Amino acid sequence: MIFGFVIVDAETGFPLVSRLYKNLGIEPERIAAFLSALWTLLEWTASAPDEKGNIRSEVIAGYRWSFLKEGRLLFAGVADVKYNPLWLEEQLKYLRDEFFKHFPEMMDQKRVDLILSEAKGDPSRWATFVNTIDEAVESWLESNKRAYAAQVLDIIEVYQQFINVYTYPLSEEEMNTFAVQIENIAQQYGVVLKPSANPLDISDRIDVLEASYSSVRGFLMALFDVLYEIVRKKLGSDYVKFVQEKVNRLVKSELDRIDIYDLEKNIFPKILT
Repeated sequence: MIFGFVIVDAETGFPLVSRLYKNLGIEPERIAAFLSALWTLLEWTASAPDEKGNIRSEVIAGYRWSFLKEGRLLFAGVADVKYNPLWLEEQLKYLRDEFFKHFPEMMDQKRVDLILSEAKGDPSRWATFVNTIDEAVESWLESNKRAYAAQVLDIIEVYQQFINVYTYPLSEEEMNTFAVQIENIAQQYGVVLKPSANPLDISDRIDVLEASYSSVRGFLMALFDVLYEIVRKKLGSDYVKFVQEKVNRLVKSELDRIDIYDLEKNIFPKILT
């Protein structure tokens, strides 16, 4: 999750642009001075030249910070500590380029000194850039959301195939009982299921754009645990033959996704017994 971006005069701590979407526990008017001092400290404590030059990322006070220095200007971005630092750095580069498109005079270091001096602490000259940041963040969040949804859809597709295979030996009554268990397990994991003519079709019942990946993953694993026990008990000694004839081919076709989403511990013990 992105928490904000700030553009600062690194020499004076004067904030040209500040757009924060979260209270970071620092008074807004002191953020710029904090970042300016922090960058100075990072430069001073660097044990070796930064291979990436004027850009670096650090985890500070529980947040992911990325910094990009261009002349006197310091571009800073803050996000959740789990946010990919490479993404945040690329987003900073994008905002830097957009800032210089909007204000090309800020690329001339000789003019920058005069412009910042004449501003006398008034950031209104650059106020419209907040809209550019908002538009970029909205676009990035939507893109991240869709990438996240693709992961949710992926794992649902894997387990839906196993559900289809494992419910094949069940009677209609047993499938109806399992459908009730699906609802109960979904409630346990906080997964919202949409009504469907086929309650066993999980892929049609979860809104992937709104679902939590971790919740859906836990729900599907628990669901498969229950289904495995039902089928194993019903088939008895014929379970091994069932795996050989119906399951092994599916496992082989889905090995890549099973590995990517770390599903081995949930799936493999059920086919190796």
